[in-house]
Amino acid sequence: MSAGLSPGAGPKWRHTPVNARPYAVVTMVLALAILAGPVAAAHGAGDERIAQAAPPATAAPPAAPEAPAPSPLAQDAVTALKGLDATLARRGGVQEYLDGFKEAKVRVDKYLGSEVAGDGALRDAVRGALRYHEIVASAVTRPTTAAEQAAIGRDPALEQCPKLKEFLAGFGKAAATPTTEEEAKNRGIAVVGFGLGAVLACAADRTAEAQRLLDAKP
Repeated sequence: MSAGLSPGAGPKWRHTPVNARPYAVVTMVLALAILAGPVAAAHGAGDERIAQAAPPATAAPPAAPEAPAPSPLAQDAVTALKGLDATLARRGGVQEYLDGFKEAKVRVDKYLGSEVAGDGALRDAVRGALRYHEIVASAVTRPTTAAEQAAIGRDPALEQCPKLKEFLAGFGKAAATPTTEEEAKNRGIAVVGFGLGAVLACAADRTAEAQRLLDAKP
């Protein structure tokens, strides 16, 4: 017989009895369960640390307060001023303009005497328009004395009227802000005699500004 491994030769394999295998499976499951405990605990601790390190949730910022709705008195005042512009645009007579001015002044003063929050710019525009109409109305209702002419020449509203300042540029010293009574009188004469149209144009500009501010309100 040739040398080699014989069927009966070789290592003797130890076979686990079939009825012993369930115990081995149970032992392996228990081992995995024992190992899984620390792993789960480690993951849980890690999750807790991550939660602690996360930045706190921030509350949404409060909504900005809505702008107040336009006052009915403000709308009425602007409508009254626009009525004066319409009278001038159709070349109404002086008396028609003065009657309209008296009515508009009552309505504008009612608005300016009210208390409405958040409309400072609108009030300034309405007040400025009315002041220009007051200058014109005072100039056409009575003969102006030297003192009245000087008062008109010193009126600070004239400094806020670009069209008038541009117009007065052709009158030499009358264009400059008066520093003496004589300069104020000369400026008043120029305004009353030649510049009322420019003053009315500035009134219309302020009225248009007031209407734009009203339209911008919710």
